[in-house]
Amino acid sequence: MHRCSIKMVRFPQVTELFLVIRFFSDSIRQPMTHVTTLFERTYILRSLKMLTHRPSSSRMKFIFGISKILPHHLEHLQMNITSVDEMTMLFKPLVHLFSVTFELSLFGTVSSTEIIDWFNIHMIDFFFRTDDSHVYVWLRKYKRRASQTCFCSF
Repeated sequence: MHRCSIKMVRFPQVTELFLVIRFFSDSIRQPMTHVTTLFERTYILRSLKMLTHRPSSSRMKFIFGISKILPHHLEHLQMNITSVDEMTMLFKPLVHLFSVTFELSLFGTVSSTEIIDWFNIHMIDFFFRTDDSHVYVWLRKYKRRASQTCFCSF
């Protein structure tokens, strides 16, 4: 993978982004500020791969914050998750997704079966594939089931 200086990137032309976010403290302020700024500058972003490392008490707050600022026009998302609640928060606002890949975290308790069960309950018309550490989902049409109501509280 090629790494380049942030000064060399033409943000308005970025369509694919790979972020690795490491928590060095329980504060989410600094990572959220950087990610928010990045999303504001990459307004044609279509594909996002985001990995968050180091489980912490701030992880759920960070996932909740990210779900609020994810570009709604994303078509492809890949992210590591530790729970179905995290997956739900990330997936819910993205109405233009064609595919999503969830990497199952070693620190989490979520299984591929739980993820597919969630899709069976909440979505219509999708295909999936799983392996030891990933769940790949392709959406033919993004349609939520009429009975879907999700509430998350923190």
